[in-house]
Amino acid sequence: MATLKLPHPKNDGYLQTGMHICLTNYCELGGEGGIWTSFQTLTIQSLAPPSGALD
Repeated sequence: MATLKLPHPKNDGYLQTGMHICLTNYCELGGEGGIWTSFQTLTIQSLAPPSGALD
């Protein structure tokens, strides 16, 4: 399991901390100037637990 930061274009809460997702064709590229990520599809495996459940 890994922790990734995947900003959603609308930043509308679609992606939430604690969600289990599956990415196909995930790729990281970059160097000293930063890292760029891309992926083909994102599938939600399970929703995030209710607020406070991770505390």
